[in-house]
Amino acid sequence: MSITDVIRMQGRVKVLVVDDDRVVRTLIRRIMEDEGFEVSEAEDGEAALEVYRRSKPEVVISDIKMPKLTGLELLAKLKRIAPDVCVILISAFADIEAALEALHEGADDLIPKPFSSPAVVAESISRAMKRRSDAAELAMLRNLNTAKDEFISLFSHELRTPLTSLVGSLDVLKAMKDEVGDDASEMIDVAEDSLRRLRHVVETIFFVSHFSQASVYVQNSPYVPSQIAESVKSRIAPEAAKRGIRIENQVQDSGAAPKGDRELLELALYHLLDNAVKFSECGSTVRIEVEDDGNRVKFIVSDNGPGIPEDKQVVVFDSFVKLGKTMVTGSVGPGLGLTLVRYVAQAHKGKVEMKSEPGRGTTVAVSLPMDPKA
Repeated sequence: MSITDVIRMQGRVKVLVVDDDRVVRTLIRRIMEDEGFEVSEAEDGEAALEVYRRSKPEVVISDIKMPKLTGLELLAKLKRIAPDVCVILISAFADIEAALEALHEGADDLIPKPFSSPAVVAESISRAMKRRSDAAELAMLRNLNTAKDEFISLFSHELRTPLTSLVGSLDVLKAMKDEVGDDASEMIDVAEDSLRRLRHVVETIFFVSHFSQASVYVQNSPYVPSQIAESVKSRIAPEAAKRGIRIENQVQDSGAAPKGDRELLELALYHLLDNAVKFSECGSTVRIEVEDDGNRVKFIVSDNGPGIPEDKQVVVFDSFVKLGKTMVTGSVGPGLGLTLVRYVAQAHKGKVEMKSEPGRGTTVAVSLPMDPKA
């Protein structure tokens, strides 16, 4: 960011020059005015505070060694009055300790004295204003991200309650299917399928938003890995059958009793199997394997789909990342499935590994310790 950029972005920027040496003040004033700044002066720290209260300059350039009020003392007082003011201190090469203290106390930049060239002052302001601009932009992005997380969390929470009621109502209708016609029965099936998918999406958004805010309580209860695999397979099987895809289930069970959060593990495994089915062609096979050697549990899902390019294999675990409809046979989700898988693995002190090659399918393995809290 050049001085011209600063002027263009912020208009005529006001600068206060503080130094007990009139020659130095005059030199800096001329440099700044030539660059288009509006400049005021003060001969010591106390006078600088009075000038600041009157004119509220965006930038203060001050010497460190001054009578009445040093540059460091002025820095501290200015930061209390206006934390966002840009303060640049002038330091002799011998004042290394004072310079380090100045940076520690919040100075935006340091100008060595004597100046090597007039451009040094202008470049210092450019650097300081650029850092200020970057910091403000970063703070804004963080605030937006926090607001986004809070909105998503509230949104998913508010949807869970009516969805639960809808599920209950639909269960009542399913019990009456024999009493209605074929058309109504088919509509109930469609409604059940749509509601199942909607509930799945809401649950995913709910857990991802809470994981991102570190507000998920993870159970640590005994579970049977083969039961989780079978449960997820049974839920995905109807959709896989519609697509002409076969699901194979292979389990190696050591008889050990791992601990974890069954609900979260099922949800994570569901996403892996659901992705495998979505990305597979009719007539292909998807495999779900469970490996249990007594030390770790591994859930492995493999498909023969289009595969994932190497440069995408890291970013697919980020929130809202999609590979595009051209790679999927069917609907595309919100891009949170693998994000949730990663969060669940991390919450269990485990890890996720992906092996994929374009045209040769994808294998994702979730490896977990037997007891995350051991």
